[in-house]
Amino acid sequence: MKLLNAEKVDPDIEIEEDTGLTRTNWLLQKVAWVTLFVIIALVITGLFGDGHVSLKSVTKQHFNVQYDQYFRYQSEKTIRIISKTQTVKTVAIAQSLMNDFKITQIIPTPTRSYIVGDSRVFEFYGDRNFAVAFYVIPMEPGTVEGVLKVNDIAFDLKHFIYP
Repeated sequence: MKLLNAEKVDPDIEIEEDTGLTRTNWLLQKVAWVTLFVIIALVITGLFGDGHVSLKSVTKQHFNVQYDQYFRYQSEKTIRIISKTQTVKTVAIAQSLMNDFKITQIIPTPTRSYIVGDSRVFEFYGDRNFAVAFYVIPMEPGTVEGVLKVNDIAFDLKHFIYP
């Protein structure tokens, strides 16, 4: 039975029928259901926040930086720096990222931080810092780009923050 083939009925009672309108209504309902399904699938996969589509992982010279590409405005996210072989001694974050994010916590706690050029540098003490996590909250919606350097190895980060 096809939905677009509406049967025209010859009733005894005078009722106005518009089979063309009924077909159009059925078609619009199909389109609406498919659109709703696509939006739900995008939400589940992480286009609007947490999920596989949003999660990015960049590896350079023994260091792996994991972050979410898509953020929600004023919701906390984590930027992780992981290495199996080298110690994380310094992390430099470009001022363009620092202006758009509020850092709520850094694990492990850096021994000191200072500004060099257009970056804030965080120093870590010890020879067993193989993982560092920055907990950040985006402060402005829109596109945010900047450079994060781990032991002078540059990683280009790009985020989109939903309002």
